[in-house]
Amino acid sequence: MEIISKELKALLYEEGADLVGFADLSETGSALPFGVSIAIGLSIEALDSLREGDKTRYKAEVFPLEDIERIVDVGANYLNRKGYKTVQLTEAFMHSEAFDMDIQLKTIATRGGLGWVGRCSLLVTEKFGLAQRLSALITDAPLLADRPVTQSFCGDCNLCVRNCPGKAMSGRLWNPQKPHCDLYFDLKSCLRGADICGERIPRQKGLKLCGQCLGFCPHTEDYINRVKRRGA
Repeated sequence: MEIISKELKALLYEEGADLVGFADLSETGSALPFGVSIAIGLSIEALDSLREGDKTRYKAEVFPLEDIERIVDVGANYLNRKGYKTVQLTEAFMHSEAFDMDIQLKTIATRGGLGWVGRCSLLVTEKFGLAQRLSALITDAPLLADRPVTQSFCGDCNLCVRNCPGKAMSGRLWNPQKPHCDLYFDLKSCLRGADICGERIPRQKGLKLCGQCLGFCPHTEDYINRVKRRGA
């Protein structure tokens, strides 16, 4: 168990993952008991251009998803060669009729210790704030689970809620003991906010997001400042 866990993490980081977490999913609706959560951070250049109103660089990094899903594929192949089952939670698969599990990428990420769910219903990590992309796989490999994140660290901050152009968020704090829908994120209002921003970012099944909440999160701001200080 320990050797497989260490080898798998090392392999995923070598392939380009910025964050990797192993999650115990035995108490969720997952078809397999363990999850591997992978995140790639967005560049400072993409975030700066987004805050300046130019989404070109941001869109180029957020989509397509081939790079992060390639890393998931590498991890799945490693576990398959060891004789374990895997299901890769790619964007296409999770929006297909074949996907019938009550599991979300954010659930695997929080249970894998990557971060918590913000008031905007997106994953927040200490390293990147809101500025990362997620993917994952589930498996029956007996991985050493990381310590899950079990509380929100947003505190009293509600900048993402106040600055959402579509007013899509209720502002409630995330609680992992409650269903995710308790956060109340209104997709129609989010789409309306994307229209207000003038240019929408296409995703699977017609889902489109404006990305404005990323620029207002203090944890994203901390990430930007850390990188810029190192480069100074």
